Amino acid sequence: MEHSLSHPFWPVQTAAGTAFGISQSWSSYPALRGWGCGSAAALMVLGYLHLYHPDCRSTPMKHLPAVPSRKECAALLDTTGRRQFPIIPKYGVNGITLALQMNRYFRRNRIPYRASWCSLREKALSGMAQMLDRDIPVIFSVGPDFPLLWQKHPLDLYAAPGDVHPCTTVRAHYMVAVGMKNGWLELSSWGRKYYLPLAAWREHHKYHSGHLVDGIIALRRTCDRKGNKV
Repeated sequence: MEHSLSHPFWPVQTAAGTAFGISQSWSSYPALRGWGCGSAAALMVLGYLHLYHPDCRSTPMKHLPAVPSRKECAALLDTTGRRQFPIIPKYGVNGITLALQMNRYFRRNRIPYRASWCSLREKALSGMAQMLDRDIPVIFSVGPDFPLLWQKHPLDLYAAPGDVHPCTTVRAHYMVAVGMKNGWLELSSWGRKYYLPLAAWREHHKYHSGHLVDGIIALRRTCDRKGNKV
């Protein structure tokens, strides 16, 4: 079964062409460039909600166009990302803290959503599918090796679904899931589109990582469009 967003996901104009989402490497702050993947992922989700969900508009995103430039995205990282989604250099941010940061943003901007860290494997996958069906991008985490933190087992990403040769690898990294189809996740990371076979993530989760570091930031509505609690 296919699950996908209803609108184009973050086409960003750069000198080299059109990027697919924000890259943390565009920040002028070394800490964000090195460990700010959680901040970049949060901004992409909040920016998408701002653009396409009228009751999710927020002041920090008010000047965001449907097709932003690299310069505009870098400024967003250096201001809203740095201030509202702070990280610890060399460590980044864990999933629970990132969810709390998003909830603070929701409260400040009166956005009717609440974020929570969802780490159970099958629950995370079903929650991801439900969010995509509701036109909500999903912050998706590939954790480090845990509890054997000194080990470094990466997870392969591919340029297209069905490829057999990976084009890059990730570990201890947040990405944004924008689609699920035929056992593959479509992801935004470093301003590029990648694909991840769900079977590979299940294996990585089972043998190398775990519930504390692998999962998603699940978003749920706190009230309907008439303001009634749900």
